Amino acid sequence: MKIWISAICLFFQINLCAQKNDTLYFYSDHDYKIEARDTAECFTKQFKTGDRWVRYKYRIKDIGMYMCDIDENIDSAFTKLNGMHIGYQLGLLYDSGYHKNGLKEGVWHFYYPGTRQPGMIAHLKDDAPVSFQCFAEDGSPKKENCFYEREADYPEGLSEWLNYVSRNAGKALNRNQKALKKWEKANIGQIFSL
Repeated sequence: MKIWISAICLFFQINLCAQKNDTLYFYSDHDYKIEARDTAECFTKQFKTGDRWVRYKYRIKDIGMYMCDIDENIDSAFTKLNGMHIGYQLGLLYDSGYHKNGLKEGVWHFYYPGTRQPGMIAHLKDDAPVSFQCFAEDGSPKKENCFYEREADYPEGLSEWLNYVSRNAGKALNRNQKALKKWEKANIGQIFSL
């Protein structure tokens, strides 16, 4: 009897291990941190097509469900992008281009909201602009007020930024507490007379 039960368990283990799950669904915050369905900002579907992974991310909070991103050729750990990216804001086309090792690389288009008209075409290398050209909504080249926007980054890296904040947050808190005590002393009579 024990042999039959062991054989049946082994059979089910082999079948479970042999199944290939090529599609993942999960709820997360905007940065793909897994969250419960009722508190999540995004719904993500990742699936394998051929030898590459594709990810569709939908925003589900606020005004209903709308597309956020489409990324293809994600590494097996789902951390680095190596392929096409199409980004949306509020469901409207926002940007498109390619990633290499998780960084923007090559030609990127940044679109006017709700159109396929690029407001900027940038040539990027490792997320940094090599060159870029801005365009008016009618498609004509724009010569003024044209700059490539990039997320702010602390020059010495994230760990140094955290050290800076931890060193200076205490000083700022002490200054605020001293100012509050000084204000309370000056206004204590007015507070109790109300």
